[in-house]
Amino acid sequence: MAITAIDPGRILEYLQGCRSLQLATLGPDGWPHQATMWFGVLDGDPVMWTQKTSVKARNIRHDPRVSCLAESGRAYDELRGVSARGRAELVEDPDELVRIGAVVIPRYWEEPLPDSRAMALSGARVGIRIHVEHWASWDFSTAGAADRKRS
Repeated sequence: MAITAIDPGRILEYLQGCRSLQLATLGPDGWPHQATMWFGVLDGDPVMWTQKTSVKARNIRHDPRVSCLAESGRAYDELRGVSARGRAELVEDPDELVRIGAVVIPRYWEEPLPDSRAMALSGARVGIRIHVEHWASWDFSTAGAADRKRS
């Protein structure tokens, strides 16, 4: 079966079309912790907000190594996805928190949009910027017709 990757130049475009991102952080005990995140892409990096006291934020403070996954498709021959691993940066700079909100809020809220600036500066949130060190992707729609199965 010949499964190919998503064109590297289109990974961020594909990511923008996905609704959510699965983020995995490492706890102090070494076990992974996964969470579904609303996200955006800023300057080529996946970004999101979380509560300052969340498990994700605590884990990143302890160990910045993360992985994330976005996928789409229901039938086998529609499956596509992108995974990444890298290091997460916790963002507390007010201007950067506002920038993150500006790319996340419009993806998930309808008009009238909430005040992303007020949300960013509430004091409750911290941003997460993922500095990707390695991308991997797959696109099962490229597999041969004889290899296709329903899932």
